[in-house]
Amino acid sequence: MIELRDKGQLTKAIERAKASSLLVQQSGLFRLYYVTNRSNGARYSVNFRVTDGKRFGKCSCRAGEAGMVCKHLAAAAGLHVAIAEAKRAVH
Repeated sequence: MIELRDKGQLTKAIERAKASSLLVQQSGLFRLYYVTNRSNGARYSVNFRVTDGKRFGKCSCRAGEAGMVCKHLAAAAGLHVAIAEAKRAVH
């Protein structure tokens, strides 16, 4: 798991995600997403959690397994933030 401290640490990964053809899908569980690279069909799982007020993310790709912030994590984070904000607005 990678601690997600601020948007700045995602900057390069966000740019890579924008340049890629990625499809982000929700799983049936909150904080778990599937990211598919439409160029090659590779599919990765990305999950997020909050522990003691700290945010963490993890991707199943090689970069994610090595503890790096990857484009898949960045892409899923965008959807996750939008969903989390919508849930907060309802409550």
